[in-house]
Amino acid sequence: MKIINNSHALRAKLKRIQKEKTHSCIALKLPVRTRWGSILACFKSLLESKSALKILTVEEDGDKVLDQKLSTIILDEKGFWERVDIMTKIFQSIVKWIILLESDDPKISEVPEAFKNINESLIELLPASPLTNQEKKEIKTAFAKRKGMAVKFIHFAANLLDPKFKGESLSSCEQIQGLEFIEKLSTIMDASLQKSILKELAEYRATEGFFAIPYVSKSACTVDPIVWWKGTCFGSNLGKLAVKILSMPASTAATERSFSTYGFVHSARRNRLTVDRAGMLTYVAHNLKLMRDCGRKNKIESVEADDDYLDAISDTESD
Repeated sequence: MKIINNSHALRAKLKRIQKEKTHSCIALKLPVRTRWGSILACFKSLLESKSALKILTVEEDGDKVLDQKLSTIILDEKGFWERVDIMTKIFQSIVKWIILLESDDPKISEVPEAFKNINESLIELLPASPLTNQEKKEIKTAFAKRKGMAVKFIHFAANLLDPKFKGESLSSCEQIQGLEFIEKLSTIMDASLQKSILKELAEYRATEGFFAIPYVSKSACTVDPIVWWKGTCFGSNLGKLAVKILSMPASTAATERSFSTYGFVHSARRNRLTVDRAGMLTYVAHNLKLMRDCGRKNKIESVEADDDYLDAISDTESD
């Protein structure tokens, strides 16, 4: 890809072929080490340009620029392209969860679900992939190492206290570790309330007592877990502990984005701003961005709803 991107002649020929075959130009994207999403974008751009790259390879002028080794790789359907396809599928599940967990509203309870989903995709894709046994082993080892580093007892506890999950995807060992974390945190909060919290925790997990009320269990499926514990389960000692755990962010990505905003506000040219004023300006700028994003999302949802409504009317009229 670097060879093609660094050559004006090859880039021009590739664009010409793409316009003739697909009537669109797809740039070959290079990955960035610190961005997982860029690796997926690289693989996707390769797959979308697959036919154009093959045509470029067999053109008369193409052989003069592309060496024999590169031409052989591009034309290798069973080896190279199968590997690109399988790696694209593997990275799709990884990048999907990275985007969710690095959003402005990441949920710590979803971290175990993310690793479970990625592990399931690896189990499904790796056995039939053209990767060597050594490569498969390295992928599994890297995944296990990353999970051991990223997932801790607090994540298991958060997954248990999220009414949408209730720790159903956790192993028996992980559930025990999550319960132990809840017990220790209850002692730190207020030792006198420990028995009450553990009793409520048992009822919550078994859907008994207060948690057996139909409205309580029904609302858990539609309301944000923190709002559910604060609003529906008001007065619950377990709810106070659950809010503390579920309020923890899943990653520091949102905070790091606010640092970027602060760097824009308190720049080299505006270095005489006081810390308090720079903080207030950063607060306003960051929240304005969140409001714009939220408004854009609501607008898209309303447009989609209008489209569904119009489709329903047109179907009725046609009948």
